[in-house]
Amino acid sequence: MTSEVAREEEEEEPRTRGVPILSFLGAMRTLAGYDAVNRMMGLLPPELRDAIGHRWLLPKEWYPLSWYRVMHTAAQTATGRGRELSRLIGRETTRADFSGIYRVFVVVMSPQALIARAPRVFEQYYTRGTIETPVCRAGFAVLAWRGCAGFDRNMWDDMLGSVEALLELSGGQDVRVEVLAGGGDKDEDTDMQLTWT
Repeated sequence: MTSEVAREEEEEEPRTRGVPILSFLGAMRTLAGYDAVNRMMGLLPPELRDAIGHRWLLPKEWYPLSWYRVMHTAAQTATGRGRELSRLIGRETTRADFSGIYRVFVVVMSPQALIARAPRVFEQYYTRGTIETPVCRAGFAVLAWRGCAGFDRNMWDDMLGSVEALLELSGGQDVRVEVLAGGGDKDEDTDMQLTWT
């Protein structure tokens, strides 16, 4: 790869697939109702509002990660709730995404087997960043997120909720997910400790 191509890729805005954006809308309907979704829609930038309203979003296409960030902020404003809403949205979107055809994958896998596959799953949804699993054994794992440009505190809370839901869906009980380092606004790197029985 030439340095010019590498520079262009570095300068390109981080992107996410359409699936998380579409799942977010469903989670908001479930958690807060249609009125809250309508209030949230009124707070979104016109290009995002139009993409949602006209159903231009496609699950497998790439969209600006900033759209997902602004949805969290708008959802909190529309509902009058704080950061805990982002964690709940992460849980709900993951439960919804894995309740259909993908349900069989989480049911037959142990929590640690599912966590070991997290790096491959993450790169299917985001253009920037990686996940490493330096420790992954029955009942305990550490996830090291690296280079997640464009993530903010709400997105990290969303990820916490998503990881919690995945562990529970795969049979984990007494699930705890804690941030060891990072997890704030502008943090591209975050370490999470996961425990379950």
